[in-house]
Amino acid sequence: MNNRIEEQIEQLFAEDDNSDLDAQNEPDVREYIYAIHFDNIYAVAEQHGLALLLISNENPYWMLVPDQAEQINRLIEAFNQTFTDVELYHYV
Repeated sequence: MNNRIEEQIEQLFAEDDNSDLDAQNEPDVREYIYAIHFDNIYAVAEQHGLALLLISNENPYWMLVPDQAEQINRLIEAFNQTFTDVELYHYV
């Protein structure tokens, strides 16, 4: 998985070098990097019957939990009611 992530990120930066992106697009690049990581983690988690949950933040946090929809929904609801400055969501 690490090699696959590295290859995808290297490809992203190679494409970035070929286009004249300016500093304004830095947040977009960061979002692409997060997406690459989370897509790969999600693919492995799914193979093991796990779900990927993310806490939205400047630097997102993630966790793998058993893929049990009802419990996940209750966890998300309780978390989001308790912590109003960040959001927990199910990555699918």
